[in-house]
Amino acid sequence: QIVQQLRDHGYPLVWIGEEADGELLPRVVRGERRYVETVGKAVQGGERTNEPATRAAATGEAQFCQDVEAVPDCEWRETAQTYSYRSCAAVPLAYNDVFYGVLAVYHDQSGRFDDTEQRLLGELGDTVALAIHTLETQSALSSDSVFEAKLQIRNDYYLVGIARSGGFRDCEAVTVQGTVPLEDDTAIQYLSLQSGEADVVRD
Repeated sequence: QIVQQLRDHGYPLVWIGEEADGELLPRVVRGERRYVETVGKAVQGGERTNEPATRAAATGEAQFCQDVEAVPDCEWRETAQTYSYRSCAAVPLAYNDVFYGVLAVYHDQSGRFDDTEQRLLGELGDTVALAIHTLETQSALSSDSVFEAKLQIRNDYYLVGIARSGGFRDCEAVTVQGTVPLEDDTAIQYLSLQSGEADVVRD
């Protein structure tokens, strides 16, 4: 769904690749599939002559190419030009140091990725990685392996404050679906409410 939304947002090509045996394997593709099938997908290094998606997989860092024509002569540049891609970006999908793959987008205009677009794509990559982590965690919890753990919640934990102020008064259950650490030592938490009103919790 996220891949299709990015396609609807104006990117002619969007795909998610998963690394396996030293290559990125396309898992979801929206747009010109022939580019993804044609371009080299070996995860080798961070050189500009390597396709941005493979560089993101190799380095673990987001890659932004503002002008494909400015890239040194190489196979992926020629392939991108064949399909009229002028700029592209690739962000790694990683959560808690676990690498899940790469989200790559391509555009027919150069200079497409300003600071705001780069930040939004980075945050989107974090969200996709969290979703994958959550699905894998839920799958693990539904297996035959069961363990029990006890957690001590401090009084200054923000959910305690919300509960004391009545924010959860109409909720039968509140589940923390996942946590995304941010660079400023803060974090985003995603909650699932059983019954209750999300607007009441936000207030």
